[in-house]
Amino acid sequence: FMQARWGTHGDHPIIAVAPASVEEIYFETIRAFNLAEEYRVPVIVLYDQIVAQLVETVELPRPEAVARSERKWAKGDEQGFRPYAETGDLIPVMARPGSGLRVHVTGLTHAEDGFPTQKPDAVDRVLHRLLGKIERHREQIEKFEAIETADAEIVILACGIVSRAARRAVQELRRKGRKVGLFRPITLWPFPERGLREAAARARLVIVPELNAGQLALEAERILGKEKVAGMNKLDGEPITPAEIVARVKELGR
Repeated sequence: FMQARWGTHGDHPIIAVAPASVEEIYFETIRAFNLAEEYRVPVIVLYDQIVAQLVETVELPRPEAVARSERKWAKGDEQGFRPYAETGDLIPVMARPGSGLRVHVTGLTHAEDGFPTQKPDAVDRVLHRLLGKIERHREQIEKFEAIETADAEIVILACGIVSRAARRAVQELRRKGRKVGLFRPITLWPFPERGLREAAARARLVIVPELNAGQLALEAERILGKEKVAGMNKLDGEPITPAEIVARVKELGR
């Protein structure tokens, strides 16, 4: 979860999506390519082993009915072309291979001409552009699901296969009269902060079940505060069950 965001060389933003079903893997992969095209940034499709090994029936649309994005292509002659020039939306145009426009590609911090630079003002400018282009378009990038959160006193925050167990747990708890909801981030990075705040606005507690020692909970604590977040961690290699989540809610919801 954290490596998808921070596991690169350098401080730059990235997009990561977390499908929770076979169908969602299909559509989120398409969305990942569209986001990569639109914002010129790597997009990680991050799903766990259990979701990857599921067998489910999926109704797929006709290929021509699937929306596809195309990057902004550069136009004009080579003279004065800057492949990383800042634009109004902070997303530079891209030279089409074979068009004659010359581009230098490097993994180092570079200036607008694409060549490496260590000039502090140029480095500062390019990094702020990279950060800004994602921040400016958060509403178009972020995606989440909020279930029964309008009156929820306890909200379960989960993604991937754990969110499917959490969904079942919410259904069972609701049948027993407990006001419990589910917030599922589909876009992990940038994390849907506003959506989580709104979903948890009336809740006194947010429970975060995870198949690790606690990663998603750290993000919840950052956004909501430690006093409002309770972890639920399982490390034995087995999935978290709906019954275990129900038991945790009952334990903390007294």
